[in-house]
This record gives sequence, structure tokens and C-alpha cells, in this order.
Amino acid sequence: MKKLIIPALALMVALASCTKPTPATDSAPTAAVDSLGEANKAMVKKYMETILTGNTAGMADYLADGYMGHGPARKDSVNKQQSLANWKKGWEEEFSSIKYDEVVSLTPSIKPEANSRVAGDWVLTWGTISTEYKNGMPPVKFNLHVAYRITKGKIDRSQVYYNVGDILTQQGFTFVPPKKETKK
Repeated sequence: MKKLIIPALALMVALASCTKPTPATDSAPTAAVDSLGEANKAMVKKYMETILTGNTAGMADYLADGYMGHGPARKDSVNKQQSLANWKKGWEEEFSSIKYDEVVSLTPSIKPEANSRVAGDWVLTWGTISTEYKNGMPPVKFNLHVAYRITKGKIDRSQVYYNVGDILTQQGFTFVPPKKETKK
């Protein structure tokens, strides 16, 4: 019997030291809201709506005067005036509709000390584009990623990524590798 007294006392002390569990509440901590990132994301969404609806005049309101757009190829670059002219011509001559289904949009800020070349507030958006053409070209659907840098409420830089080969293949183009030269 003496052997049971010590474990019984230990069990009683352990039970007495327990507290009642607290009920779950709806006041769990919430993540901090990045208001600048959310404002930038909303601005980019409005800018993309101007593109998708052919409102090329409205596009100018979202681009900084020193805007530079890059991609998808390494040497593809346009300034603000060239970008507006390209979209205007595209809507007049080529596109009958463009739809964008966003998958995700993120808003990272890169500090100058981390990388001064790409420092700033960015909106990165991924999605799928579906385009139909006026000129009889087959419609295409492709993945799109665009990185927009926002400075003082305007887009001052963009980098576009998509697979041109995929688009051309959907339109019926074929790729023929170059012939290998034979050594004589």
C-alpha cells in the first residue's frame, strides 16, 4: 500500500496543476495587411483591364513617362509611346478579344541594399491569356507572367514572360531545325 501512496500523490499534484482548456475564439491573430502592395495590385489590375478591353488611351494614365517594358525576348524593349502604339495597332488590326484568368498576384518589395538594380515595389502576376484574332488566325491560349515595378503610383518597368513558340505552334507554324553541316 505504501508503494501506491507516492504515485497517487504525484498524480493528484499533476491533476491539480492542470488548468482548464480555454475555448477557441474567433479572435485569432490576423496577418498584417500590406496596404501599399494591395493598392499597387489594384492599380495593376485596372491597367490590365485597359489592355484587355482595348482602352489604349486609358493605358497612358498608368505608365510613368520613363516607362520601359521588356520581353518576352531578351532584346524586346519598348518605351511608353512605343507600348501604347503597339497596343493601339494590335487592337485596330489583330485582336478581337483578349481574356486574362489570373492565377495569383504577389507584391514583393525589394530593398536597395538587397539588390539595387531591381529595388522597388513590384506586382508579380501569373495567369492564362486567351486571345482571338480578327485576321483569321486561330485563337491561342498561353501562360503569362508579368512583373511590374511601381514607382510613385505608376508602372515604370515591366518584364513579360510567355512562350512564343507555344503561341506560334497553336497558330499552325512548325519549327524545322537547321540542317547539320557535314564535314568533308
